[in-house]
Amino acid sequence: MRFGIMVLSMLLAVLVADPARADPVANPSAKLFFFTDDGLASGSPLLPSFLLHSSWSALGSTSAGDVMIAVSNHQQPGGNVALFRFDPDADQMSLLGDIESISTDANNWMPNETQYKVHTFLSEHADGKMYFASMDHDPSPFLRGSHLYRVDSGTGVIEDLSKTAPFLLDKDLNLIPNPGTASEKSGVMIEFYGVKSLNLNPGAPDWLYAMTFPEGHLLQYNLSTGNIQAVGQSSAVGYVFYVDANGDVYYANSDDDAMIVFKYDASAMTTSTVASNLPSGELGALAPTAEGRFVYFMHANAKDVYRLDTQLDTFTFFADTCGPNFWRIYNLTLSPDERSLYYVSNNNNRSTIRRIDVATQNCEEVMDIDALLGSRNLSFGGIAVWDRAGRFYAPVWTHEGDPADVALLQVQVEEPALPVDTLPSDWMRLIMALGLAALLVRGYSSKRS
Repeated sequence: MRFGIMVLSMLLAVLVADPARADPVANPSAKLFFFTDDGLASGSPLLPSFLLHSSWSALGSTSAGDVMIAVSNHQQPGGNVALFRFDPDADQMSLLGDIESISTDANNWMPNETQYKVHTFLSEHADGKMYFASMDHDPSPFLRGSHLYRVDSGTGVIEDLSKTAPFLLDKDLNLIPNPGTASEKSGVMIEFYGVKSLNLNPGAPDWLYAMTFPEGHLLQYNLSTGNIQAVGQSSAVGYVFYVDANGDVYYANSDDDAMIVFKYDASAMTTSTVASNLPSGELGALAPTAEGRFVYFMHANAKDVYRLDTQLDTFTFFADTCGPNFWRIYNLTLSPDERSLYYVSNNNNRSTIRRIDVATQNCEEVMDIDALLGSRNLSFGGIAVWDRAGRFYAPVWTHEGDPADVALLQVQVEEPALPVDTLPSDWMRLIMALGLAALLVRGYSSKRS
């Protein structure tokens, strides 16, 4: 009887097993890739005259599996941003270009202009193009405004979209024609303001959203018509917000006392409150599920994870982080099988990779990476990305100290899941289970005889 129960249990285990699950590796590992010809710290710089200062959430992945990252030299005046592509299959870093050169070649860069940051995600849209925007503000010589850039994910060609767009917003948020010349009221997405955040959803191909710095105006950009309008405001300039497949936007506003989460409904053109009286601070990262029902947010200040349910329009506490984090947390990622959340601890005496189990909400340390990062332990991931080999990526750098230490952190924490076309069918799994049972019974009978 006991043996029969054991066999039945093993049969059920085979039948209900999820063969696509990406299980944790026995020995997780991490390494750094630099912006050099061989990816090593000792290699030749891909952009020799460029000061590698910081990377502010400017990370994304293409549908082909490449990782894109923008690095700022963050100098005022004279700021500039370089865009790099990392090929995970070849462990190869390459330079796509810098925004000053791209805009200068398009006759859309003014003397003494300084666009010293890209603070937005690098997001691939339904058209196979990646979008990002620039940020500039005091103490620049003058405040021209923000450029919007578009990258061909396949060729890597970067376009200053602000040069050819039909419209732009002036400082008072009025829509005006774009003459397409390099001036303070032309050739930019919005006059005067920088753009601190940008997001989109390929399920809503016409829409792109951005948030200005300062004052946190939420802008809706129609990629088909070029129309731009302000549809909300976050006085705290929340740079992490989510766009769903309907083109609706969930974003946060915070004061000294509490945070409020709003939803802008693109069809109804209305704004409603999703949650209020949350801990004050800012949302530092987000990690959506592939289907889009749930989105996990890292509260940068409280260092807690919240979950947005886009069907019920609820925003609730989900899990605590674990271990000491002596500053805010600006990175979070959801594993491809959606069973685990990972983050890189920030600015700690001991840098680590941590995992939150989605089913149990338990948090644990996965690996110690202090020896690898040293003082370079500030991660502004915002949205970390995965490759096909079960590795995720986050930018790491030192906020105060040597300004030339930016690197791309690659973390191997899970085995890659089997491709869908290699998974056994239900019938094949049944045959496998019956075969296993027959072998077990034969072995048991032989043992008894």
